[in-house]
Amino acid sequence: MINLIPTQEKIRLAKTYQARFFIIFLTLSAIAIFIGTTLLFSPYRQAEEKTTAVKKELEIVKSLSSIKEDGNPEFLMKEIQNKIGVLSSKKSQTTPSLAINNILENLPQGVLISGFSYSKTGSNTENIEVRGVADNRETFLAFVRKLESEGSFTKVNVPVSNFLSDTNLNFSVQISAKQTPK
Repeated sequence: MINLIPTQEKIRLAKTYQARFFIIFLTLSAIAIFIGTTLLFSPYRQAEEKTTAVKKELEIVKSLSSIKEDGNPEFLMKEIQNKIGVLSSKKSQTTPSLAINNILENLPQGVLISGFSYSKTGSNTENIEVRGVADNRETFLAFVRKLESEGSFTKVNVPVSNFLSDTNLNFSVQISAKQTPK
């Protein structure tokens, strides 16, 4: 082919192509660096926030820690027991489960419990109603006497209607228990 472009023009065109290439390369590099830094900024910021949060939590744990310089295990055990003692103040209260366990412990042979009803009246009085079936009057009366002799119950109320039949006695007994103050 015939070369119609003079040599000096060819050199000038080559330099312009090189300049354009470097300008495009630098522009694309700058754009890539800008995009990269903006994409890395968010995770970097989150990592810094987590680091400061962990440092704050560590300071809080260190300030709340009751471990002394010597780390004496006996001292630590006593301190833990004291803290547990404060949290679980010793109560001598009657709880529903304790009252029901006391009733079931006094249950003689021949008495079947069909239901319990628990209610708290006032600040220190608890009422428990026990319903069931007894084989005969004697076993029912033995059950009532055992409940009356139980120390945790203050009153055992037995309606007269419970003694109407001689066998297969359906009964309902109201028991009152008094709570001791905290």
